[in-house]
Amino acid sequence: MKKNLLTLVLAFCVLAGQGQTSTTASGVNTTELNSKWAQFTQLTEKKQYKQAIDEGVRVSILFTENRQYKEAFATCRQMDALIYTNEQETKKANYPLRYQVTKERLRMYTRLKNAEQCKKQLNQLHTYADQIKSDSLSEDLLFTEANYYQTFGMPDKSLACYKELFRKRSKGKDEKGIEQCYKDMLSYAEQALHVLARFHPNSKSSSETDNPATKI
Repeated sequence: MKKNLLTLVLAFCVLAGQGQTSTTASGVNTTELNSKWAQFTQLTEKKQYKQAIDEGVRVSILFTENRQYKEAFATCRQMDALIYTNEQETKKANYPLRYQVTKERLRMYTRLKNAEQCKKQLNQLHTYADQIKSDSLSEDLLFTEANYYQTFGMPDKSLACYKELFRKRSKGKDEKGIEQCYKDMLSYAEQALHVLARFHPNSKSSSETDNPATKI
């Protein structure tokens, strides 16, 4: 079983590396982008905070697919302002929404290969996760951290994240439960590959396609 686990984890590391270094623009349909932006604006005006942040992240992703990073980061700042408004109304921090926007910034900085900013965003994610204390979020953070380490040339640390993720998911389970863990993680890999194929059918590394980026 340990040999199978190692093989599975290594496969995920390869997948993570591919997903983070593929940055060729896909030419997102302008009509789709405008529609998503309109939905984000409407949800913001209605103060439907969770739905607005979900839509805002989708808008940011579409902007980056069109290589419109200035607009994508501006969208994140709008989401920050929206979260601040919600926190003023409720008189408490909304860590789940802040986690969501920070993760989107990390995704963009990773595409731009800005290691310094990526590390800052990752540290912030850990801070929010410590406050939220959610098992599912803890797993999400391990996936995110593994991608970060793989992208910036630290495969041993990436491997350690995947091993820890599998340990968490298989803890206290019988053989049937462990088998389901394998299936779930492989399903995740397949879904990620489908997304990668959709957005980057002829991907190249960012060193070939992206201009040097300064801090945004």
